[in-house]
Amino acid sequence: MDTPALNGSLLWRRRWTVLTATAIVAAAALFASSSRTPIYASTAQVLIGILPQAGVDIQPNMDNEKRIAGSLAVAQQVAAEYRFGVSPDVMLNSLSVDVPVNTDILAITYAHPDPHVAEVRAQAFADTYVKFRTAAADEQLALRKQRTANAIADLQRQLEDVERRANSGQVSPQLQTVLNAEAASYVAQLGARQQDMQALRATPNSFQGRVIAAAQLPTSPARPNHIVDGAVGILVGLLLGMGLAFAQDRTDRRPRSTSEIEELLAVPVLGSVPVAAQGRAVPAAPYRQLAARIVLAAGAEPSRLAIAHCTSRQRGRVPVMEVARAWASRHVSLDGKPVVLVRADDRAPAPGDDPRGRPGLSDLLRDRRDVNSMGVQVEGGVVVVPLGTLPLRPEDLVPITKIRAALDRTAELGAPVVIDAPPVLSGLAGEMLPAAADAVVIVVDPRSVTRDEIVAVRSALDQASARLIGAVIVGRRGTTRPGDRSDRTAPSSTPHHVVHEVADEPTPTVTAR
Repeated sequence: MDTPALNGSLLWRRRWTVLTATAIVAAAALFASSSRTPIYASTAQVLIGILPQAGVDIQPNMDNEKRIAGSLAVAQQVAAEYRFGVSPDVMLNSLSVDVPVNTDILAITYAHPDPHVAEVRAQAFADTYVKFRTAAADEQLALRKQRTANAIADLQRQLEDVERRANSGQVSPQLQTVLNAEAASYVAQLGARQQDMQALRATPNSFQGRVIAAAQLPTSPARPNHIVDGAVGILVGLLLGMGLAFAQDRTDRRPRSTSEIEELLAVPVLGSVPVAAQGRAVPAAPYRQLAARIVLAAGAEPSRLAIAHCTSRQRGRVPVMEVARAWASRHVSLDGKPVVLVRADDRAPAPGDDPRGRPGLSDLLRDRRDVNSMGVQVEGGVVVVPLGTLPLRPEDLVPITKIRAALDRTAELGAPVVIDAPPVLSGLAGEMLPAAADAVVIVVDPRSVTRDEIVAVRSALDQASARLIGAVIVGRRGTTRPGDRSDRTAPSSTPHHVVHEVADEPTPTVTAR
């Protein structure tokens, strides 16, 4: 038999934790995004062309150009020329310079809460950068021309000095040869320098840059981006929610599977039934199949069957009346005797189940009322014995033979006897009443019962020498046995009825004796 998880996967069990964390973080992100001052960004683009230097075309170094455009020197020139009333350092904090991939273009962007200011300053930085680089290039070109001219003048002086010595007629033939060689060298160097000067004079400007896209007035803020902030909030919320879900699951002491319940109780899980809810339609088939499984688990049909819950705070309760009716559908048709349902659970029952103020079990335990004269209810083959008019005392429950004697007296009204026992961990009555039965079925709600409580239930029943034959899981959906293929079809193929209103074939009504 399969042993599926009782409450689905971890994320499904903790879905509300995940969803709540996601909603809170996303809402906080959107609130923070909407609270921020809108920032507008305007961009001007500058194209950097080929840099001709001494007749040679050189590709621009875009990393250097990017640093120059965002440098303090350019910002100081902008502040001096445009007089924005803002220090260069402050303007640089709002400036960004980027180089699109595989281009020789500088994208100069300025961000400001005022879109007009963003437009004006972006254009100012672009224009000033072009001016700054042009002036620097002109200065560099002029310096190179001056250095070349000085070199030419030095070579001419040296050439004239050598020629004067060579033409003086006062040198030896060997020295004359050396001076002629020096003169020829100076002539060659002088020619090369003169060619460099011609190339420099042919270069009007070594910087070829221009604004190709003027800054535009931005119509929408660049940040905050509410969509992006919301998406990031959702992502962070999901991660936080899943972390909380894992943390909660690690500390959750509730059982996670039917196999775990079987291991803790050391008995099989006989099936699952719907939660008892007044006015809610539930299938009748699970209770009949549960009755059949109880007989199989007990080995024979018990004359006294106790159905007990784990704790008084357990949310899900089995409608024991439906179990009794399922039993009655078998017995009334066979021998005409009704099934006796003894109401021993003093928790608030559903309306019509156990009217208070009528004699019942507690009166029998104190010999205050004869069972034949006791006021009982007769409902569709089920004789209901109420809890009684007197509170249950410890001396009423010990020894256990007193309880069995009282149950034997209720058997005079019909057979078998189904006991709606108090929760096992609720006190002495929860331990002793199940022990007085021939067989005990424990009801487990995995949504509200912990593993420690299940172990405590098993220990309490063992100490009371109760015969535990199986467990029933109570949940939102009623199935006869976890993992059975027929479980998924039984509810839809079986007539439904409201709790405490049988929709199956009619059962004879038995009058109390």
